[in-house]
Amino acid sequence: MPREIITLQVGQCGNQIGMEFWKQLCLEHGISKDGILEDFATQGGDRKDVFFYQADDQHYIPRALLMDLEPRVINGIQNGEYRNLYNHENVFIADHGGGAGNNWASGYHQGKQYEEDLMDMIDREADGSDSLEGFVLCHSIAGGTGSGMGSYLLETLNDRYSKKLVQTYSVFPNQNETSDVVVQPYNSLLTLKRLTLNADCVVVLDNTALNRIAVERLHISTPTFAQTNSLVSTVMSASTTTLRYPGYMNNDLVGLLASLIPTPRCHFLMTGYTPLTVERQANVIRKTTVLDVMRRLLQTKNIMVSSARTKEASQAKYISILNIIQGEVDPTQVHESLQRIRERKLVNFIEWGPASIQVALSRKSPYVQTAHRVSGLMLASHTGIRHLFSKCLSQYEKLRKRQAFLDNYRNHPMFADNDLSEFDESRDIIESLVDEYKACESPDYIKWGMESNSNQVIEHSTSRTLKEEQPQIPEVHCSRERSRAAWKVIEEYLMPFLEREKYQVSSRCRLHPSNDIFRDQEEHKIHVDINEWRCGYCKKIFRAEKYLDQHFDNRHLNLLNVSHSKCLADVCGALHCDLVMDSLSRKTKCNPAAAARNRHLCEDLADSCFPVNQGPSATRLHELFLRQFCDAHSCSGGRKPFSRGGRKHTSIFFLAISILILMFLPIFYLIVYLYQREMSTGGQQLKRISKPGRKPKPS
Repeated sequence: MPREIITLQVGQCGNQIGMEFWKQLCLEHGISKDGILEDFATQGGDRKDVFFYQADDQHYIPRALLMDLEPRVINGIQNGEYRNLYNHENVFIADHGGGAGNNWASGYHQGKQYEEDLMDMIDREADGSDSLEGFVLCHSIAGGTGSGMGSYLLETLNDRYSKKLVQTYSVFPNQNETSDVVVQPYNSLLTLKRLTLNADCVVVLDNTALNRIAVERLHISTPTFAQTNSLVSTVMSASTTTLRYPGYMNNDLVGLLASLIPTPRCHFLMTGYTPLTVERQANVIRKTTVLDVMRRLLQTKNIMVSSARTKEASQAKYISILNIIQGEVDPTQVHESLQRIRERKLVNFIEWGPASIQVALSRKSPYVQTAHRVSGLMLASHTGIRHLFSKCLSQYEKLRKRQAFLDNYRNHPMFADNDLSEFDESRDIIESLVDEYKACESPDYIKWGMESNSNQVIEHSTSRTLKEEQPQIPEVHCSRERSRAAWKVIEEYLMPFLEREKYQVSSRCRLHPSNDIFRDQEEHKIHVDINEWRCGYCKKIFRAEKYLDQHFDNRHLNLLNVSHSKCLADVCGALHCDLVMDSLSRKTKCNPAAAARNRHLCEDLADSCFPVNQGPSATRLHELFLRQFCDAHSCSGGRKPFSRGGRKHTSIFFLAISILILMFLPIFYLIVYLYQREMSTGGQQLKRISKPGRKPKPS
């Protein structure tokens, strides 16, 4: 069964490279511009369902969501030649259409403002998938919408779909040219923090390197956006070719990324592709062999990330390499090529990991004719990528030192009241990331960060592993739903009697609030409206309580007091929680052993919470607890739980009926009064009319 992937295109850059990506996929799968499968493409043996799904009329629709805060680019797509390809329900344009003004804070705030609309689209696509594997985000880190709203989507996906992979194709700005976006360093830094903490894999697409490749390798004097986007789409389609044309390995996204990312934070990948093409025209390379392709992929001039030309940069090392070779290739040629590369020592690997190049063989699309026999894509984790992050940091420091252009950010809630701590936290995280990449070059990297006095350590709880639990976060085996049901029973059917007796339960009692492991988090739930729940810790807003529960599990699990608190769900059986949980309200056959076990647990609770030797109040509550809860644990059906009742609640239905009666009662009396008045007036008129018409009596 194919594992589906949903593509999110955010901002102008994200939608432009996404459009080129879908054009390439349509060509490779034999799908027309209207989504109709061509007659010659019926026996391809490919997996179209990974990125497409079929509508009722059998035409193919991309699993893509187009999102932007201004309409120009998306309107161009909707009016272009591929306008009938997309699902128009999966297009989001902000109502005002004014964009984010190249301001990260504006894009982030508007992402929060439109969260319900955006997540409705994502949830609909996710629910329509049979076996969703993850999400792919296309965006730029320098603008406003792609960086700001893209950052908010990353955080939201991490909360709501914590078990799904999130891969991004992130376009980094050109570092060698003066940008029109003066706040580009601020936007880049804030986005890099989210990419570090909330993404599983980031494929770095550096505009500086893309322009250099177009000029030096393809001899284009002034590359256009369409030409550089064509390079990006080639990389995107090649990196997913093993998912769409499966072989015996690397058939899913997690298998593709697991070997590339040995450590959770170092998940930024650089790419290289050969032979290079622009606008689907082959360049000067005419003869291609496996060795030639693999050798060219290791050359710096073919790598799509700019590198510093310093002595320190020359000492950078590869952490991992995956070469995806497309074409009809004999595996023996691959082994011979790897042997030649190893003999010539063309690759400098880290010392603490496997020093080998992984190779995945993939078929080429039979519907796209190319002038070369073999092509290759390299996905690599390389310590030299830290120099790209260092450039972002240095540019940020230049602006921050002068406090330049910060007023644009202070106008938004995250930076209100001159609170610029978000910048400082982002800088610390990126500095730590740079230090970790540098530490990867040393042979004792495994011990890096273990010393308690190291100033290079960031709490492990802020990093997100590739679907693994962090060591610092406690492992909790307790049902939040059943704990909530147990507390509801206590509050409903026990607390009224405790308040009446003015009795204080000892902290040794398992029913004491301090013994509920989730009590503090439940108290930090703020129910703002019927469809709005707010986290009391970080003030994030959610549409339903279940999403807030997921947020607590993903982000605030470290706040649970595991050592001193207990799981209230363990006493759920003794308290008859099934009667207040909708999912378990249906009748089931009574189990005598379970009933006896729950009765024994219930009696232990009565003895520990209300000892009879502590006065008359405790004695009365002890007897009440036995009648209220324990006596019903029997298969004879003689007693029902909660026989003494619970807290009195005013029924909403009763309240509504009472209000209606009070409203209509005066109207009823008014109608009766007017009717009686009309009747009496009519009788008097009849009497007046009958007197003149009366016959005179005979004399």
